[in-house]
Amino acid sequence: AQNFYIRPILCDLLYTELENQIIGASVSTANQTLLNEIAPCLSYFSLHQFLPYARSRVREQGVVNQTSDNGNSISLDEITYLRENALSSAKNYEILLLRFLQNNSADYPLWNNGCCNTCNTDCNIVKKSRLFRYV
Repeated sequence: AQNFYIRPILCDLLYTELENQIIGASVSTANQTLLNEIAPCLSYFSLHQFLPYARSRVREQGVVNQTSDNGNSISLDEITYLRENALSSAKNYEILLLRFLQNNSADYPLWNNGCCNTCNTDCNIVKKSRLFRYV
């Protein structure tokens, strides 16, 4: 979910900086704050992507539906409802993340109003997509 939803928001340079700081266990204070802003957005996008697969398990026999273990499977309509709610929450947190970046852009020079300083095609896609109509 983070490559599909979060990386286009941050753009490659800031995303790579975060990734390198996490790997090196040396996350700056500003980037730790950013990670805290990213977490709920990423969580809901991850849930949205996971839900269609939640009732299936991969076994030796192949892919099977989990039918019991102290619970009953929910219907496809219920899964669709849960996915829509997760996506709605994710988009709300996405708006908050973008507002945070805009309001704190001085702390994130690799992010410049939704487009990295060395703009790539992802930046143009993000500007024209669902993201910037909410900000």
